Amino acid sequence: MQPSLKAEYRVIAVSVLFILFLSATLFFAVQKRFSKSLVTAERGSFLKNQSRFKPRSAMKPLSFFADTFLFDGTLEETGALADSQSPFWWVNSGGRFIVASGTGQTIHGALSPNDSWYRKYRASNPQDTDNGAHPQNIFRLVQTNQWTNFALRLISK
Repeated sequence: MQPSLKAEYRVIAVSVLFILFLSATLFFAVQKRFSKSLVTAERGSFLKNQSRFKPRSAMKPLSFFADTFLFDGTLEETGALADSQSPFWWVNSGGRFIVASGTGQTIHGALSPNDSWYRKYRASNPQDTDNGAHPQNIFRLVQTNQWTNFALRLISK
């Protein structure tokens, strides 16, 4: 290989590494900012007190958001977006959203007849939820931020 070609490859390799470093730095800085505000220290549950956040209508549109579900907790379904205990997520249907070991998930398996969501869905939507046992059949999770240049990446198992 010619000496000038080796130098050219080195410049390209260093440039690629520099771009990767900047991208990783930006990603972790943004992730740190959002993960701190997503949950409280009360056993990792979603925020109970949103007073330290701007009202949703006053939030500026985002160009980047990532949620790696670093804290365990449960977000219960609410009838209105304003009633959600999280500033970023709203469970509109399906009972609850569970975050455990870095994974966000719906209810798994059948609910106990003693569970409040079992009773509510048995009364309101027995056909779609197997008489209230599986409200996750109609799970709907809404991300509440405003966006600019929207793109979505979802990893599902």
